[in-house]
Amino acid sequence: MEAPLGFARFYKKLLQNERENDFKRIEYQNKRGGTVMLSEVPAPPVQISEEASPCSLVSLVLVLALQISKDVNGSLLKLQSLAAEENDPVTTDFEEGEFLHKQVDLSYTTTVTQVRRAGDCLGL
Repeated sequence: MEAPLGFARFYKKLLQNERENDFKRIEYQNKRGGTVMLSEVPAPPVQISEEASPCSLVSLVLVLALQISKDVNGSLLKLQSLAAEENDPVTTDFEEGEFLHKQVDLSYTTTVTQVRRAGDCLGL
């Protein structure tokens, strides 16, 4: 099954942005003398039917991505809160300035709405 071209472009751009953010955090952690510990990110628990159309998959993936983005935002808020509790204004400012204002990207919600309204892959 092949993704619609617009969908592939959309996710490529988002992936590049997330990767840049990850490297910023790794760089920041290393500059502060910390150790970066990477762990596996579990796949969302979703069952996908063999008969599912590419358009229904697009909608499903966008909804899941939006939820993941909201979950990450919650984690960032906890991190910022912990930094504030530990009296670490540098980390608080770094997280707030670099990530928090961008995390729940409106492009997800806008795109989910557009895909649902268009149906049948219109606009992808």
